Amino acid sequence: MISKSTSPEHAEARAAIHALKLGQRLGAQRLILEGDCLTVIQQLRSPEPSIQPGQSSGHSDIQELLSRFPESMVKHVRREANTLAHLLAKGGMTLALLHKPSP
Repeated sequence: MISKSTSPEHAEARAAIHALKLGQRLGAQRLILEGDCLTVIQQLRSPEPSIQPGQSSGHSDIQELLSRFPESMVKHVRREANTLAHLLAKGGMTLALLHKPSP
């Protein structure tokens, strides 16, 4: 669920996973995955994930899902061109902070 995201990068990775699963359920054969978080897009374009210790970017999950499409492309778009995705990611991050369990 996107609402468990704690950073914009994590929210973008989770959104990508959900988008890819939706594309798969809809039977898409060609897919263009766009994102405005350059860090995530660069990781997805790289064959090896560059994950910081203690973090999970979902890189392998996303790569595995991308491999299920006969044709796929990962593109970086400017935030101005990706307003809806930015609002969803920001909203998910806010919800995660509000619903964070107390220690």
